[in-house]
Parts: sequence; C-alpha cells; structure tokens
Amino acid sequence: MNNRIVISSDHVDSHGDVMTKLALESGAEIINGERKVRMGVQHKKDLPPLGKIINARVEESDGHYYLVAEQFEYDTYEDVSWNKDLVKASSSVDNHPFNEPDFDVPEKLEITVDRQNFKNYSDFESYLTFVESIHSEVQTGEFGRKAQINDPEIVLKLTEYFLVYKLLKPALEKTAKKISEKVSDKLTVESEKLYDFIRKSLKEFLLRVIPKNRPVSYVIKLAGKPEIELFAKITDPEMLIRALKQNKLEKLRDEIQAINVNVDFEKIQFILTEKGKWKFNFLLTEKGETIGRKVSFKKRDKMLELVTKKTKARKK
Repeated sequence: MNNRIVISSDHVDSHGDVMTKLALESGAEIINGERKVRMGVQHKKDLPPLGKIINARVEESDGHYYLVAEQFEYDTYEDVSWNKDLVKASSSVDNHPFNEPDFDVPEKLEITVDRQNFKNYSDFESYLTFVESIHSEVQTGEFGRKAQINDPEIVLKLTEYFLVYKLLKPALEKTAKKISEKVSDKLTVESEKLYDFIRKSLKEFLLRVIPKNRPVSYVIKLAGKPEIELFAKITDPEMLIRALKQNKLEKLRDEIQAINVNVDFEKIQFILTEKGKWKFNFLLTEKGETIGRKVSFKKRDKMLELVTKKTKARKK
C-alpha cells in the first residue's frame, strides 16, 4: 500500500527546528537514491521496518516548501523455512536495499546522541564535553528524530580494536582467525577501558536526560559489510557490560554463524533480554527484505496501532 505524506517542511516544527529549502532538497535526494530510507514506527530502531520511503520531491504551497514522499509498505509476508519462529517481509515490485546499514568502520570510537533528549543546547554541549574528557580517542556527534516522544538513546560505534568487534565480525568470514594470547591481552585491556566508558557515559546521560525515569536505548554498532547491531534498553550500565564479556559474545558469535549459513544479509540486530542474553531480532538483506522474529513484527504492529490512535485523537 502506498501513502503520500509530508515528511518535513520549512515551518517551525514541534522541536523548534526549521528546515531550509536546500535541506529539504537534500532530503529528497537521499530518499530517491539507490538505497532507500526505512519506513519505521516512531524512529524506534528495535522494531522491524514497515517498508520504504520512495518518490520524494519538494513542493511549494502557500509560500512554504514541503518535502513529500510515498510510504511504500511491504506487501508480502511469508514463513521462513529454516526457522518456524521467523517471518520474511518483502515487496513484490521493489528490491532496492536500505540505506541504514553502516559499512564504514571508524578510526575512532564514535558516540552520538539526540539533542532533544536534553533540557537545552547548553546541557547537550556539556554532555559531549564530558564524554570527550573520559576517553582520549572519541568522536562525538548528534542525530535527529521527529517522534512524538523521543526516548533516551545513545549510539556507540566501535572501532575494530575492541574485543566485541574481534570476536563477532570473524563470525561472518569464511576463515575465522584465532586471536593470539598477546593480542587477546591487549584487547582485554582496551575492553576494560570501553566498559568504563560505557559506565561513565551512561550514568552522566541518565543525570541529564529527558524524559526522566525512562530506560535508555543503548545501541552498539559494529560497522562493516555486513553490519552487526546490538540493542539494549537499560537503566543499569552493568547489565550491558556483563553482556559484552567474552563468554556471552562467543555464544552470540555462534548464533550469527548459524543464521549466516541460511541467509546473506547486510545488517543484523540482536536485542538484550531482561535476563541479560542477546537474542536475534531482525536482519536486512541486499534486496530490501526484512527477516525477523514473528514476535518482533507483532510488537511493531502493536506500536503502529497505538501511534495511529493517538494521532487520530489529537486531530479531533
């Protein structure tokens, strides 16, 4: 099903931001690129896509500019032969890949946050300054979301010099190399620094973040082709740190290998359960398909229904 909507405009939005005509045109170019923007629900990274955003253009009306595009929903859902708990969503007429898989491995640790999760710009800048003070090799930045409620979120992109990366990425290589004791010792030291960084950056974030009293979505990205993404919704950094220890990562590596035997993918995401275990959530293929757990799709549809009801209620 296709539904044409206004993505953005040069009006002041609910967050006090204004998009210029040039920025809107840039957005249209991204949407119309060979890789497509996901059609999601409230920018929630842990929910599978509904489909893609396509055919964008900038239109003028009443002296203002609007970025409009089509929401192109998946029209085919089918069970996966190699796992009864999974389903594949695809389009019968479109096989463009998504633009969200991150293939560029950074030279420095990168951390990004949403400015809307802070009381003001000064508080946002103070947090980034704090983050830079607790790690000598870190790049800070921001991302933007236009949701009804922007849940607190941190995105951490790792370099290849951490144990998490060295253990998980070889799972996708045909000939995995064994980590030597000397290299392993160095990785252990660097990993302890990473755990300390996660611990301090999250605690400081919780002190400053709005809305208060909500768990933080902590997203760890292992860039490269394919990308591995670890998603944790937490209030206690120690829960995430325990899940990044070698024994937990080795089990996760084995699961990635088992999935990769059955399907090639450009991105795969695992979520941290309440019991502190990593569980497969969904993956994206180079044809723009999504394969995920049936419960994940049901969770997505339930959230969409809730958002739709709230939107209709506000318009009355």
